[in-house]
Amino acid sequence: IARMATWLRPGGVVAILCDSLLALVLELLAAGREDEAVERALTREAEYRSGDVVVRHRLLDAATLREGFRSAALEVVEIVGLLVSGSALGRDEPLSRLQRRDGSHLALERRLSGCEAIADAGKQLLGIARLSPQAGQRPGA
Repeated sequence: IARMATWLRPGGVVAILCDSLLALVLELLAAGREDEAVERALTREAEYRSGDVVVRHRLLDAATLREGFRSAALEVVEIVGLLVSGSALGRDEPLSRLQRRDGSHLALERRLSGCEAIADAGKQLLGIARLSPQAGQRPGA
């Protein structure tokens, strides 16, 4: 986050989409993968595998993402959880509901994503922050 902040001009915006620590741990527990759930919770790291490619990545929560923005001198615009219903309903049920194409599940997701207190329950976290328009200006300029 700090490196990305250096790329911004005053008033510039950065958006970060990352996997949620809480959602992954809950998903692993529900799948009976307790040892892996505990490992992910303690290390805050996960692996994505596709064929021979393995990518290790950090798992975040909303508080850690918010602190990352603040420590990089960025103003938090919002942090929301995406696919919050997936943590409660599993992967298949939200997909089935979305395939109905009646818009009701998207409406539910929009309402849930506006609840900051449950952002960590989303499969992913979307954090948006900006560099103050006054950044880099000299006092009195």
